[in-house]
Amino acid sequence: MGDDTWDGLFPQKFHKSYFFPSFNVKDLHTVDDGILRHLYPTMDGDDWDIVIAHFLGVDHCGHKHGPDHPETAKKLAQMNDMLSSLIEHLDDQTLLVVAGDHGMTDTGDHGGDSEKEVNAALFLYSKTPLFGNELEKDPEAVPQVNLVPSLAFLLGIPIPYSNLGAIIEDLFYSTHTKASAYQINALQVDRFLHSYSLAAGDLPAEKLKHLKDLFSSVTEEYEHVISMWSQSSESESHLESQLLKLIHRYQQYLVQARAMCMESWARFHPVRMIAACSILSLCCLLCYLVGEAGPCLKVSYKHLLGYPIFWSLSAALVFGLELWTSIVDLDTASIFGLVSLASQLCFLYYFRKQSSRKNRPHSRSNFLLFSISSIMLFFRCCSLFSDSFVVAEGEVAPFLLISLLTMTVAKLHWDGRLTLLTLPSLGSESLKPSLSPSYKKECPRLLGLLAGLTFCARLSGIFHSCREETPNCQPSTFLTPLSSVQDPQIKNLSYIGCVVSLGIIVYLLRKWLQHYGNLNSSSPIVLYVRWAFPLITLGISCYWALSSGADDSLTRLHDLKKLALVVFPRVIYALAGLGLLLMICNPVTVYMKRTWDSEADNTVTTYCAAPGSEAELLHVIPQIYRKMQRNLKNRLQQGMEDKEEKKTAAVEAYGLGSVYSAAMVVTLTLLALILLMLHSERLTPSFFILLVEAIIILYIHSHVSNLYSAPNGLELFSVPWYAVTAWALAGTQGFYTTGHQPVFPAIHWNSAFVGFQDGHDNNIIPAILVAANTFSSHILFSGRYYQWI
Repeated sequence: MGDDTWDGLFPQKFHKSYFFPSFNVKDLHTVDDGILRHLYPTMDGDDWDIVIAHFLGVDHCGHKHGPDHPETAKKLAQMNDMLSSLIEHLDDQTLLVVAGDHGMTDTGDHGGDSEKEVNAALFLYSKTPLFGNELEKDPEAVPQVNLVPSLAFLLGIPIPYSNLGAIIEDLFYSTHTKASAYQINALQVDRFLHSYSLAAGDLPAEKLKHLKDLFSSVTEEYEHVISMWSQSSESESHLESQLLKLIHRYQQYLVQARAMCMESWARFHPVRMIAACSILSLCCLLCYLVGEAGPCLKVSYKHLLGYPIFWSLSAALVFGLELWTSIVDLDTASIFGLVSLASQLCFLYYFRKQSSRKNRPHSRSNFLLFSISSIMLFFRCCSLFSDSFVVAEGEVAPFLLISLLTMTVAKLHWDGRLTLLTLPSLGSESLKPSLSPSYKKECPRLLGLLAGLTFCARLSGIFHSCREETPNCQPSTFLTPLSSVQDPQIKNLSYIGCVVSLGIIVYLLRKWLQHYGNLNSSSPIVLYVRWAFPLITLGISCYWALSSGADDSLTRLHDLKKLALVVFPRVIYALAGLGLLLMICNPVTVYMKRTWDSEADNTVTTYCAAPGSEAELLHVIPQIYRKMQRNLKNRLQQGMEDKEEKKTAAVEAYGLGSVYSAAMVVTLTLLALILLMLHSERLTPSFFILLVEAIIILYIHSHVSNLYSAPNGLELFSVPWYAVTAWALAGTQGFYTTGHQPVFPAIHWNSAFVGFQDGHDNNIIPAILVAANTFSSHILFSGRYYQWI
């Protein structure tokens, strides 16, 4: 009863079952209250051998609030009361086992290998004495695999075949019983190792032989001692000492067997890892070559990209025939690796054959920019092979990003792209051949953008999370949701700050579109931007307000609050889907205004004064031009039956200069709002900082592209390598500054239940929501370069 994961693991295997949805970590009471309704009536009955009650309230409370929250204390008090009542229902033949399957970090997470995560309590209680009056030593740590054989012995059922655990010695008081239990336990492990070694063959033969000899020796000695015990040929104390020695040797055998299997199963394949890294590096090289050789190809991309598919299928057919005929003994992973390598090499050969070197727009400046970005990328890749840099990746990525763009701007200065050469003023020194340099207007702009980028990168670091490898690290307080904040004043101020940051993002979008004239038309997408974006902002704000409230607040309106927590996100999902659909159908936000030239427009107004001043000339000259234009039209229209002037249409286009970038800005802002709702509300300033940082990077790229652009404009149609590298580093930095870490305990499982408070019927929707939350920065940064490219 309780966690419905049991039903998924062992469907229809229980005599009675009462399962409840368990994946929603925000639900603290459904599972526990459901267990309490059925636990005591079941205990009072006599049609059961084992009752499993899997409570989840404490675990969910840790995920939602953390271990130091008052809600956790309430849930622990409830569990304490449950145990007190449960003990009263126990009879003398029942054993109570209270165990935790994992621990909890200071933030309430688990899944890593830190001490607080892998250590959990184990409490055994029986009204019949199980232990001696005094324990000879302190209780030892019990591996979780040891719980299975111990309970199997107590229930009188066989130990599961693949279990490698050892019995818990303290549960068996008699020495003879302990020895018998260890003998059966070791026999089961020996049978498993024998069968597994014949099927798999990956266990070390030398260690396996040693364990086999040890088991045979201990078994023979055990049978000899048991035969003497039955014959009472020696004193009982001497036989008991012999059994204690056998127990110690059985323990050695079981510990060594488990260690051997763990070492064999948890191992790495360096050759395969190197091969995979080589294939991935070659793939990146091919992507770079294809991207840089756009105007140099003799064939189309569609024709070019068909060759990797052809060669991969051919190589797969060849290796598949060799595997089928057993000419070469290759596993599936090796075959896939060889197929990928053959496909890439053949593609590289064909690409070199179809590309031309004559039209390649390479220059010394481009090569140096490529070298700088390649060095930064090389450092980034090398850091993945160092434990220290992997742990500190959140600090390495922004450092490399700032360094890359700083070197790019410095390269502009070294190449003289930021300076203007002007002739000196006339005078006594005017005959000197030297020229005086001055800086272009882009120079202070670039310096200011670099300073702003550095500030944003450093400021975003306050939203960091911690890994279990850094015990001295303290996670950011902004990762704590508003519902876990105790101080009402801090909660209110934080909520106001989050809503203000959200409003600024939408306001900046409207101002940007209004500035470039993309809000003048009455097309569906423009109406959507005008009205749907404020509604989405309001909906997210209301959802945050409801989700940040205490669980025991608004008790009378609990059902209404639960309904609102489902309705608001789903309405926002629907509005976002509508916006994306409108963007796909008609992404153009250009407003076309037609004007008609008529007689009234060409009328010359009378001006009596003489055109002496500049203002008077500016008035008279357009009038003369219109008069001449009207006379010309009258001459062309002579001989026509209709002597009226024909009206000529003129077109004014608003937003034409940002026709591509406007669609991208609207799409990415819409995605940013949805991703914001999937995160903790207190991370809204982090998203705002990332937005500002992205704009700064785009403006730097825009200035660099303009300053390096060739007269023919070919380089404006290619994506420089430093821009791709900067995008990758910015995406990686955003991954960390939105509260993520590349470890399982740092996954934000709460996002799977935004709008789905009662859980899911499938794994597709929660997988999409969790993936969108995890890779939100990469999703946002992936499209922003198209605004300037």
